[in-house]
Amino acid sequence: MDNNITNENYQNNIRKDVINVILKNNIKPLNILEIGGGGGFTSDYLCKKFNCKATNIDIKVPKNKSKNIRHIQADISKNEIKFFVKKEKFNLILALDVFEHVDNTQKLMTSILNISSKGTYIILSLPNIKNLRVPYEIYIKNTFPRKDQGIFDHTHLRWFTKNDIKKLLKINGFNLINSYYTDHRSIFVNNKFIEMIFGSLFAPQFLVIGKL
Repeated sequence: MDNNITNENYQNNIRKDVINVILKNNIKPLNILEIGGGGGFTSDYLCKKFNCKATNIDIKVPKNKSKNIRHIQADISKNEIKFFVKKEKFNLILALDVFEHVDNTQKLMTSILNISSKGTYIILSLPNIKNLRVPYEIYIKNTFPRKDQGIFDHTHLRWFTKNDIKKLLKINGFNLINSYYTDHRSIFVNNKFIEMIFGSLFAPQFLVIGKL
């Protein structure tokens, strides 16, 4: 893991696991679009590291936000992304903890394709519905809880396995590059053996990387 990445609080969270897989897979971002990036600090970090530019588009951009990237406050469920970025194309799309919040995933994928070009990478992060906490809540506690955050976040509209997202990328023309079970501390990303044996059971999230 890059030693320059330190622990961050929720308001200025940097996705260390995402940055690590970008480095592991030798992805060189030139122009990043981060969908639902909050304050945009993951893109900010990447721009400083790779000397690239980035746009963060979020339904509500917080006051505590990066001043080094462009922010667009917009609801992408109402208009296609290209409506806000015009003819601009991006070579890295980050949709981190986004797809579980949208009603029409194919509509969002089509919107992403329209601002991508050949060679564009996409990295998706989603909650791991195979995590042991899910059957524990359902079969032991006999409930499907609705919480403020995490796998059972009450704002989640959909749930996916890693395989579901791989299929979604493939049917939309993306070649699968890699996938990981993960947490924000990158324990699973950094140790392939631990990820293979314990990832699907204990990791709270997974990442899938595709390339057009």
